[in-house]
Amino acid sequence: DPIISGNAPADPFLKFHPSTGPWGIVALIVLPLINPEGHVLGTFCCIQPKVREWTAQDLTVMRELTASIMTEINLRNQIQKLKAEQNLRDTFVAALTHDLRTPLSVAKLSMQMLGKRHADLPGVQTSVARVSGSLDRAERMIQNLLDASRLQAGKRVSLELVECDFHAVTSQTLDELAALYPDRFVLKAQGL
Repeated sequence: DPIISGNAPADPFLKFHPSTGPWGIVALIVLPLINPEGHVLGTFCCIQPKVREWTAQDLTVMRELTASIMTEINLRNQIQKLKAEQNLRDTFVAALTHDLRTPLSVAKLSMQMLGKRHADLPGVQTSVARVSGSLDRAERMIQNLLDASRLQAGKRVSLELVECDFHAVTSQTLDELAALYPDRFVLKAQGL
């Protein structure tokens, strides 16, 4: 609870307090600094060595200053929590991307070996190219995840601008869908 007194040596509650005699404190306002969990972190005080009747304005100013102090403390605590969460997220993303890249590398190597070993079989090269393309896309998605994590952390990400043939990308996507879902996906050309 707050302690407010205009004359502490005359106050029955405060007259024996060690700070009133030796330190010469007579008038005081003591307001607790309470965090959102209800713990008292300390106090914010105003003291004077002579009798003083505190005005409503004095009390309002002290309460506003106390609230400002607690806002600053709470904001600093929130910043620390956010930094800890960000570090945890960055660690998780780094571990996840590493754990995803390892099997992708093995899958790409296996595809290349299958392509070389069975190059004489019809359709093998097409299938190998399709699977390799999907693995490359997965690898780009992992890199995008890392880049997004870096951006969210406020770090810079280098961009590589390349030309893109929209027609080729669309055709490749449609061909892959038709190969994967031949019964459900039929490509029909319509005249313009």
